[in-house]
Amino acid sequence: MRLNSRISVGLCVAITLALDYLCIASRAPMIEEDIAARCRAALVSHQIRPEGLSVSGRDVLLTGTETSAIASEETRIMLEHVKGVRVVKVQYTSGEPSGAYAGTKQEEPADDRARVIQEMIDGVLQNERIEFKPDSAALTPRSRIVLDSIATILSKAPNSRCEIRGISQASSNEQRDWMMSLQRALATEDYLVGKGVADWRLSAQAFRTGTGASGQHQIEFVVKER
Repeated sequence: MRLNSRISVGLCVAITLALDYLCIASRAPMIEEDIAARCRAALVSHQIRPEGLSVSGRDVLLTGTETSAIASEETRIMLEHVKGVRVVKVQYTSGEPSGAYAGTKQEEPADDRARVIQEMIDGVLQNERIEFKPDSAALTPRSRIVLDSIATILSKAPNSRCEIRGISQASSNEQRDWMMSLQRALATEDYLVGKGVADWRLSAQAFRTGTGASGQHQIEFVVKER
């Protein structure tokens, strides 16, 4: 009788541990994306480009040259204090990340549903643009209406992810323009989250390209597989 009780207790413990593991595993992508977003925000607040930042689980990797801000000891210590981060490692490279952008989407969604969502968003943006007030990351009223439509589209595929890309044209002040593009991409992300799109589904990035009029900015959306 006592043996059967011990077996029952053992089974209960095993089942509980298995359920805990499944729960943690299902939330892992959300936790990772949340930590990445927190780290990007911390870097931006210190005027540091998040290019070279990667997150795996709760571990953060910073990649850059020995003289780049992203790979400095000060940056490593700063990110160690970001909520949820377990450890921050630095990997040095021989070249500085350029942040250059070819002007075409670098990834085409292989998933049929993601491809349909991408086409629907492209259709909305065919005659509309995400615009902001001059020299700021404040969305115009018209752009809020456009983003409302995009939020509705994204709700049709709740497991897909979307990268919001702030693109700046080459200018005499690349750092300022790059930062403005990132801030506008983050503002776009925040608006969509406010409209019910899960934050783990979105990521904001900034790129620059050598084509187009100097100092111009634009927002692009790239839908990815779940």
